[in-house]
Parts: sequence; structure tokens; C-alpha cells
Amino acid sequence: MPSELVRIGYGKISNTYFNIVSRALKELEEMELVKVLNSKEKIGRLYKLTEKGKDVYIGIFNNH
Repeated sequence: MPSELVRIGYGKISNTYFNIVSRALKELEEMELVKVLNSKEKIGRLYKLTEKGKDVYIGIFNNH
């Protein structure tokens, strides 16, 4: 969930940080790297990496 990512990444909940994370997740969804598991929900959306997203993730971390 975006709120959990904000809490982990920034140590607190802030509308500014929440908007940044939400926008990034939307962009990842548009690139078909993540999929929303409960798209009808406005709050508490759950995301999962797609196969394409897993390939990108593995490619990034195997090169470092």
C-alpha cells in the first residue's frame, strides 16, 4: 500500500510523500510493471509485481 511505502521510505506519513508514492505506483501500473489487486478500492490498494515487473526487478539487482 502507498501508505506503508511512505512510512518505510520517509519514516512518517505526509500528504506530499503520499502523492509522490501514489503517482509512482500509477506510472508503474501504466508501464505494466505492477498490478492493482483490488482496483475498486480507493483506500488500501494492494499492488503486485507483474512478470514484466519481476524481470525488471531481477535485471536491476543482478547488475549491482
